Amino acid sequence: MGVGEVRALGAGLAEAVAAVHAAGLVHRDLKPSNVLLTADGPRLIDFGIAFLPDASALTVGYIGTVAYSSPEHFDSKLMGAPSDVYALGATVYFAATGRGPHGQGTVHELIGRIVTGRVDLSGLPEDLLPLVRVCMLLDRTARPLPLQAGSVPCGIRR
Repeated sequence: MGVGEVRALGAGLAEAVAAVHAAGLVHRDLKPSNVLLTADGPRLIDFGIAFLPDASALTVGYIGTVAYSSPEHFDSKLMGAPSDVYALGATVYFAATGRGPHGQGTVHELIGRIVTGRVDLSGLPEDLLPLVRVCMLLDRTARPLPLQAGSVPCGIRR
């Protein structure tokens, strides 16, 4: 996808994530295959593992897709809105480059890169680098929430 298309995709996904969070949910599995591209913008689908952050959990252990998971995804007590923002950044990276930001390898190798913050953003157009970098910060408290920066989700402009 071109930079303009990726920027529009990112803005639409940020709006969708903001709506999910406003409803009190965390998606937990935002990834390219859970995004439908439609004439009027992207649609976030598959809420099969979405959860209410304050609800008691019946599921223990890892749930989701490793390649787009945030570092805190591997400690369910830390899961929350910043996890979806991380996955948003990873999904935007994929849309711009056609590959995941953690490279190839075994599940254990990917998890090792994720939890230590080893993200490869090479090949990402300069215009998108600041956005993806801030969404994929290792420190979840430093990531923007979708409606920070005024009414512009995650600072993304179409």
